[in-house]
Amino acid sequence: MGGNFNKLGFWDWKNPDKNNRDKIYHLSDNSSQAVVGKESYITSLAIADKKNILFTADNKCLIKWWDLNKIRNCISNPENQEESGKKSRIINLVNCTDGNIIYNNKEEDFPSIRSIAITKNENENYLVSVGDDKYIRVWTIDSNDSNNKFSCIYNQKKDARFNTVDIKLERTDIKDEQKELLIATGDDKYRVMLYRISNVNKLTGKEKCQL
Repeated sequence: MGGNFNKLGFWDWKNPDKNNRDKIYHLSDNSSQAVVGKESYITSLAIADKKNILFTADNKCLIKWWDLNKIRNCISNPENQEESGKKSRIINLVNCTDGNIIYNNKEEDFPSIRSIAITKNENENYLVSVGDDKYIRVWTIDSNDSNNKFSCIYNQKKDARFNTVDIKLERTDIKDEQKELLIATGDDKYRVMLYRISNVNKLTGKEKCQL
C-alpha cells in the first residue's frame, strides 16, 4: 500500500498481533526528498513478480524500484521494528533499505506521476509511466544485470494529462522475434487511447527520459 508522507505499507494478514489484528509495516522513503509531508504521497505501485521488484511513483515526479527480498528480510528482523503505540497495529520499519531512483524530474513544478504499469512476461519486462506532464515513458529492465539496469526506450509527449496506464508485450513474428508494446491510457479529455510501439527489440534504449 502507498500513502501520504511517501510511506509504503506492507500488510501482514497471515501473522496477526497479540490482539488478533492484522499487522501493517510502514516503510518511510525520505531518502531523496528535501521535504516530505502529508502532501507528498505515493500515487501508483507495480510489481515484477519474477524479479522480486516493487516500483513506486509519487506526486513529486519520482519513480523508484525496491528490492522485495531486502524488505522481507527487514520485516523479519525484530530489531528493525518500532511500534507506533500500544493500541496501534502499525509497526514502523527502521534501518531498512531505501528505494533506488529510476526517474526524478527536478523541475520546480514537480508534475505528478499518476500511474505506472509493468508487462507481466516471465523473462522480459517493460515499465511505463504517465502523468501530469503529458509524457508516456517506457523503460526496459536488464534481466541479466543483478543491479537491475533501466534503459529508456520511449519518451513521447501527447496532448493531455494522463490518469491511468496499462501495458502489454505481444510477439508479432515468432520466427524473426519481432515484438510490440500495447499501451492503454486514460486521460483528462475523457478518452481511452491505445498506443502501439512496434519493433521493440530494435529500439536503442538511448531516449532522454530525464528532463
